[in-house]
Amino acid sequence: MAAVLCIMPIVTTLVIAMAVDATRAALIDAAPLLGRYACVVLLPALSLWVVARLVRRPMAAASVVAGTNAVAFVAFAGIAQTMAFMLLLSIGLLLGTFMLRNPVASPGARFTAMLAGFGAMAGLVGWVLPLPIHSLAIYLSIAAMCMFAGRHRLSMATRPMIQAWSQAAIGQPLASCFAVAVIGFAAVLTWLPSLNPDDNSAHLLLAHQLLAESYYRIDVSSQVFAVAPWLNNVLHAMTSVLAGGESRSVIGLGWLVAGCVGAYRLASLLGARGPYPWLAAALYASQPLAAYFGMTLQVDGASAAVLLHLVACCIELQRDKTWSASPWLIGSLCGMLAGLKISNGPYLLLLGVWLIWHHVSAREHRRLFCLLLIAAAVAGSSYFYATLITGNPLFPLFNGVFKSPYMAALNFSDQRWHAGVDFRSLWDITFSTPRYMESYVGAAGLSLLAFLGTWLVSAMSGGWRAALTLFAFASGLVIFSQIQYLRYVFPTIALLCTLAVVTIAALPSRRIGLISLTALIVVQCGLIRTTSWIVSAGAAEQLLREGPRAILGVEQTYVPERALIRSLDGTGRAYCLLFANASTSYVALAPGKSLAIGFYDPRMKALATAAIADPSGQRWKEGIERIGFTHVEFRPAEAMQGLQPALESLGFIPLDRRGESQVWYRPGADAGKCLNGTIAPRNEAHRLLH
Repeated sequence: MAAVLCIMPIVTTLVIAMAVDATRAALIDAAPLLGRYACVVLLPALSLWVVARLVRRPMAAASVVAGTNAVAFVAFAGIAQTMAFMLLLSIGLLLGTFMLRNPVASPGARFTAMLAGFGAMAGLVGWVLPLPIHSLAIYLSIAAMCMFAGRHRLSMATRPMIQAWSQAAIGQPLASCFAVAVIGFAAVLTWLPSLNPDDNSAHLLLAHQLLAESYYRIDVSSQVFAVAPWLNNVLHAMTSVLAGGESRSVIGLGWLVAGCVGAYRLASLLGARGPYPWLAAALYASQPLAAYFGMTLQVDGASAAVLLHLVACCIELQRDKTWSASPWLIGSLCGMLAGLKISNGPYLLLLGVWLIWHHVSAREHRRLFCLLLIAAAVAGSSYFYATLITGNPLFPLFNGVFKSPYMAALNFSDQRWHAGVDFRSLWDITFSTPRYMESYVGAAGLSLLAFLGTWLVSAMSGGWRAALTLFAFASGLVIFSQIQYLRYVFPTIALLCTLAVVTIAALPSRRIGLISLTALIVVQCGLIRTTSWIVSAGAAEQLLREGPRAILGVEQTYVPERALIRSLDGTGRAYCLLFANASTSYVALAPGKSLAIGFYDPRMKALATAAIADPSGQRWKEGIERIGFTHVEFRPAEAMQGLQPALESLGFIPLDRRGESQVWYRPGADAGKCLNGTIAPRNEAHRLLH
């Protein structure tokens, strides 16, 4: 009965997906992408594996596939950010060994410790962002001292992890090779340049600021999300400083791998054996959103990865009270969840109540204090600066409560994502996905329908499986009831999918379970293009078809503003730029020398709203003249009413054009008026320190 209840929904969902026009078309459209990935990565891996066997130097197939994927990633993303990330990971592992405090900890626990150390490092750096110390020389000096002092400890921690990978890959050759191939396919989107609008408007701001001036201005007036939980942005900024440029790709890859390892580790702890932990990792990577998070600095994929590792630590803590689940380790993971996103609150609240109860009932008050202390240290910096600067620790959210003067006293809410919650929601999320995210049908994957039976069986199974199933549904429902936005519940989906694999692994019908899971994973890989119009338009296929030389072309096609900003920076002259399109408020590309008229800057948005009401352009003219902009960027096809006449009357002329975007400039204009009179007073770091 349990087998039927688990397997039939998977088969039925796959049949329905083939019958629905939108998902069937998406799967057909994905064939070229899957084929090109096979030709570029998998065929070379197969050839290398065959050659190795012929010369009697056999290698695990999973290791060969992982190696070819790594080579492809470096070819597209670059060696600089790869090496910078590896350096930071090494320091994270070194810090993690002090948190772990268990010389015989499992390799999975060591990976979790590395993740916790990585997060603790970023959490502590967040406290000193306003200080002008974030330069390559300082970072390298500190890293070199850490690596030298901890070289022996690092070597002892790394060796068991490498051995464990080799043993796991050899023990399950087919499952491991399949999982690594799926993870590699999901990682293709990490090869893309930074094309997501939110990245260019907000998430890249911190990295560009440190690269330009070695400190963070915390200019919340120009970007209202400047003090939003920033742990992920700090990780990216640290890597960028070491690499000398943006490092979004390697951060996305890191979170993808961390999520897959978390799924593998949690499935193993819950009793899955044989190929099933590998299938748990593959299922995580096959979720269309897991791949999507690789092309952006949106943090929901990172939250899912941290949540999986945190849950694994809670299981270890309850079972054997080993130091593998030390309070420092768990506290760092809790701090990471809080430091990534406010919407992780429900996960933290429920797990936090259990952790407090566990420690208090065992009279381990000292360990509980350590846990809370490290969590506050890792998560606290953004909330501290938000409170200090704006008076609202959750700024820009809940400003109707805190009434910060930096924006209107209203609770921020995006009315697009209030479709409501009812008994049809799981079906609608799967087959009416655009109601829940800027995407196409299929972006949610098929798991929410396919695993309904397995979750019912899991909830009735007792023990940790039942508790975690109820925890996932409860926390996910709390989040989803507030705002029906798909990205925000991805951590819930990741946890539930791992539990589904564990439930199927416990069924007596082993072969049917393996076949159904594998089929679902393969079909979900075909839905990767539904997550974004950029991917649907063929950006990834272009990279696979043309190679690394296509990166600049892809960038110019989708975000031409990036090339325009590089051209302006290349002149070496001071400028003050107005982004005059609400849809391209890309102030993160030129921090400290640009303003935008979108939602992110309430004062500039008010100026634009008033100017649009005047078709003569006089309001635009007065505003641009008063502030003293030397350059204005906009897309002529989307130009706001009165803007172009105002520019012409002020003597602006076209300077450069890339794709749909243009930059106009005013010959002889001095940027000092704008930079010193308008932008400099917004430098909150300078105000705090002086």
